[in-house]
Amino acid sequence: MSQVQYQMRRTQIFLLFIIVSCLSLLLSSMPDDGVPRLINDPYDLSNYQDRGSWVVLGQQPYRDVFSEYPQLATYMFALPHIFAKPFGDAGDTYRVFFSLMMAVCLTVSALVIYELRSDRKYLAFLMFLPASIYFTHNRYDIVPAMFTILSIFMLFKKRFLVASFLLAISVMFKWYPVVLLPIYFAHYHTIFKRINWRMIAIFCVTIGLIILPTILAVGWEGFLVPYQFHLGRGVNRESLPFLIVLVIMAAGLFEGFIKSLVYNLFLLLQVAIPFVSVFGVVRDKLSVLAWSSSAILCFMLFAKYYSPQWLLWIVPFLILLARNRRDVVMIVLFDLLTYLKFPVAFDLADHSKFGYFDVLILLNILFLLYFVYRSLSTIYSESRFAPRLI
Repeated sequence: MSQVQYQMRRTQIFLLFIIVSCLSLLLSSMPDDGVPRLINDPYDLSNYQDRGSWVVLGQQPYRDVFSEYPQLATYMFALPHIFAKPFGDAGDTYRVFFSLMMAVCLTVSALVIYELRSDRKYLAFLMFLPASIYFTHNRYDIVPAMFTILSIFMLFKKRFLVASFLLAISVMFKWYPVVLLPIYFAHYHTIFKRINWRMIAIFCVTIGLIILPTILAVGWEGFLVPYQFHLGRGVNRESLPFLIVLVIMAAGLFEGFIKSLVYNLFLLLQVAIPFVSVFGVVRDKLSVLAWSSSAILCFMLFAKYYSPQWLLWIVPFLILLARNRRDVVMIVLFDLLTYLKFPVAFDLADHSKFGYFDVLILLNILFLLYFVYRSLSTIYSESRFAPRLI
């Protein structure tokens, strides 16, 4: 790259960041008391503000201030408090700084996708569709999504230790990226015919160093708070397990052994792809992307509790795997469906009876099943799965 091209590239990146930041400021300035919550959703943001309040209260997270999130997420929620303190640390100020932080992550994610696409780099702008913008502005899932895609980028650069480190960072924001770890190892083993124990060590040490301060400060009881919270959650209406449980309950079979069997089956299906990848051939970039996409999609599809912001977890992989117009159209439709489902239909629907919100839930599940099919088809056709035990 020449000096002139380098300067142009820096200018383009700076302009993109300015545009996204201005959009965040514009969205933050709009009222958030409407129904449906078309632009601002104060519910989760107020939770983030509360979970990060330990830093201004001089207290300990988990023990004194409840948090159901991993360590790095809980620490991150404190940052807007610190930035907003000179301005009074009011809710609106917290939102502005939080939204700007998320804007940085969205910009970085789009730029990494732009770099990873060997052709049709403009597809990276699919990260700026309505639902992606909405959940970037109102949730924090773009942060682990950014670190995950950065990890993939480093993996493709054959900087395996850095990739493992970034994946561990991502896991400490949200736990879902852990399903990619076996795929990384399988990829390395396919190329070099040996196990990279240093990748495993870097991953484990990084996570150990992150959780150690929590264990030292609040003990094991405090450390286990978020894990106990999520293990105790039931199913929600938007998940595939909820629909299956409804059918089983209607048949009068959902009790005792059957109940335990069903939930354990869902859990196994959530982690089935990473387990199978260890016995497969993860040869090239396309194989890594297809296996990773399948793993994340199955984690989403079979989770007892589904959240619409999980769109941000999978869209980067769908963009990187898009090969034709149909793939692009399906990504756009999935994004629009997600936004229509939440916040629009969720806020307007009568949840006491079956209606259009439930129809959108069914369509969302069908989209996830379609993307799973496409990813598995890519694994079969491109990676040429060959069973073997490493």
